[in-house]
Parts: sequence; C-alpha cells; structure tokens
Amino acid sequence: STIRVARYAADRSKAEHAVRFLFVGWTIRAKGIFELAEAVARIPNDAPAFEVHVVGDGVDKQEFEAAVARLDVHGRFTVHGWVDEERKLELIRREHKLLHLVAGRGVDHRRDLTLNSKGVQHQHVELLEAMAAGLAIITTPVGAIPEVVTPGVHGELVRPRDVDGLARAITKLCRDPELRARYGKASQERARSDHDVESGADRMAGIYSAILR
Repeated sequence: STIRVARYAADRSKAEHAVRFLFVGWTIRAKGIFELAEAVARIPNDAPAFEVHVVGDGVDKQEFEAAVARLDVHGRFTVHGWVDEERKLELIRREHKLLHLVAGRGVDHRRDLTLNSKGVQHQHVELLEAMAAGLAIITTPVGAIPEVVTPGVHGELVRPRDVDGLARAITKLCRDPELRARYGKASQERARSDHDVESGADRMAGIYSAILR
C-alpha cells in the first residue's frame, strides 16, 4: 500500500500537557477495544497524564462506552465515533497526537484481515497514515504488520488479547518522551522510504526506464 506522506506532516515540537493516544478502527470486540479499556484501567496511578481518543463506529460502540464507565476510566477516553477523512486527518496531524494505537488487530483474522499470498492485502492504511505523521506505534504482530513495524524501532508490538502487555506498552511510552520521538521519527522515515506514493512512482518510472533501454 502507498499513501501521500506529505499530507500527514505535522509539527510535533509543541509541548503537550498529556500524552495522547489515537485508536482508529471499527468499534467492535474483534478489534481489541475492550482489552484497551482494561489495559487503561491497569495503568499505574503515578504514570504521566495521558488521553485515549477512539475514532470509529461499530456494533459494540455502546457496550464499549459502558465498559469504560464501569472500569471508571471514562476520564481517560474520548470516543469520537465516525468521522470523515478530513476530521481524521485533523486528529492525526493538527492535534499533535503523539502515538497511534491499534490495540487488538488480529484477534479474529477472518473478520479483520484480507489475506493474500503476501499477507495483509492493504497493510492497514491507518497504520501507514500514523507512521507518515511521525507517530510512535503500538500494534499487534499479525498478518504483514511485522513487515512494516519493527519492535524497538518504530514502536511496540503486543500480542492480541494481552491486556497486561498493552498496559506495559502504554505506560512505557507515557514515561519516555525521547523514546516516543525516536519511534515517531523512524516511523515517518519508513513510511517515506517504503510507502510514499511519490517515491513509489519514481521507483516504478526508474524500473520501466531501465526495461525500455
């Protein structure tokens, strides 16, 4: 998959009062949103301030909101519901989101992934958008995601349904702004070098030019 990386460029030098996490996806159980709520409830009280913004709609949205209230973490969450592409871009780029959280991908491969011989057919466009925006990544190692996100380089990989692992990853990145910045820079470089539509077009033009010589 390719995207126009320049579209997602943002100035992340602005200081923020809280670390902001962004989840983009269907609000259905298979996406791991309930594990996300449980993980947030397990974050130590002495962790730096953080927020979780959830973008997307789905059949489990109301049940998820009820779970957030039951776990008493509603102060941590903002559930935006469905938004159009421009609003999603604003959330990724203009609001200085520091991290992109894909909490539970692959809990049910058949429902969540479109597979071909090379793995995920579209390589999760929202993941590439987050990387293009220079965000650190928390995601799960399913399908072709490990081919895009290298743990310890672009972000943290957490096993599906691993609530404690997700809580540790969130806490780790909350506490370490230098690590967030390093992951974000590496993510953006990866998106630009491997998934930018402009550089991809240039590479294809070079290939065709070499063939036609």
